This record gives sequence, C-alpha cells and structure tokens, in this order.
Amino acid sequence: MRCVINLALAPAPWLDWVEETLGAGYPKSVGESLGLYRIRLHPTGAPAGADVWA
Repeated sequence: MRCVINLALAPAPWLDWVEETLGAGYPKSVGESLGLYRIRLHPTGAPAGADVWA
C-alpha cells in the first residue's frame, strides 16, 4: 500500500504559547494542525512534494 503520512511535532512549551497567544485552550488530543513542525512523508521514489498513489 502506498500512502502519505502527515507528521507533526507539538512540544508542551509550544502548545502553552499557542494557548496564551490565541486565548483558547487546546483539545486533549492534539491534532496535526497544531504542530510546531509539520511534514508530509511520501512513498520512496515519489517526486518531492507530490502525492503519488499509483
């Protein structure tokens, strides 16, 4: 199976800063969109930055 994986890093100090800056709490389960560093991992041999499914 070929797929693309969304990976994010959200350290506690970053989440604290986001919460303070936005004035809203964050959920118990932190999603990829709140990550400080985000990357999409593509299948081996896929062109850089392209989603390849075939």
